[in-house]
Amino acid sequence: MNIVEFINNLPLDTQNIDLKNLTDFARSNNNIFDFIQHVPDLSRFTKLKTFRLIHTYRVTTLPVLPDSLERLECYGNALTQLPKLPKNLKSLYCWHNNLSELPSPLPENLEVLCCGRNPIDSLPILPESLYCFDAQGNKYNSYIKLLFGNNISFISLHNVEELQTIKNKIKVFHNCKYIIYSFKCRKQFRKLLWEKVREPKIRRQFAPENIVDILYNEIEDDDIF
Repeated sequence: MNIVEFINNLPLDTQNIDLKNLTDFARSNNNIFDFIQHVPDLSRFTKLKTFRLIHTYRVTTLPVLPDSLERLECYGNALTQLPKLPKNLKSLYCWHNNLSELPSPLPENLEVLCCGRNPIDSLPILPESLYCFDAQGNKYNSYIKLLFGNNISFISLHNVEELQTIKNKIKVFHNCKYIIYSFKCRKQFRKLLWEKVREPKIRRQFAPENIVDILYNEIEDDDIF
């Protein structure tokens, strides 16, 4: 039996899906590739509270998750992205994957977030409800390192005051990011305006065939801008 067959045989009022024992059994019998095809849609399980799929090292995506889900354990896989997180999610354990980013915004009731050992280069704004945060060993960009210093790889906080400081710094990072992006967009707009409007106008105005007329009419440079 593979994952699809197992999940399709579950009753719709299932509250807990734990695939750890099945994946361990499949690995011990050397048929992990046959067992892990893909994970089917879970949104039909409207009473599902916990979903656990860990240490497959093969699964790259997760299906649509029901809003009833409160605990998601998906560490030790090969996930490249996470689906939209359920609004009632309280605990997310997604370390040791290939995630480059986390979904944003995070659920407003999220209390536990463990996302270390991923190629994540940035962090979304953390909800105020969060009280446990572990983000060790990620590959953060220069803006995050500027805010947190060299200890960014060792963020593992249960202290309320320190965690609030982290939340505030991440908010500062996002505000600065938008300012930087706005300056970049302004620079790109000015470059586009020059290349598409002003430069062609100057070229037409000062084309060789127009030089005589320009000298004759004594057109000043400022008139063409």
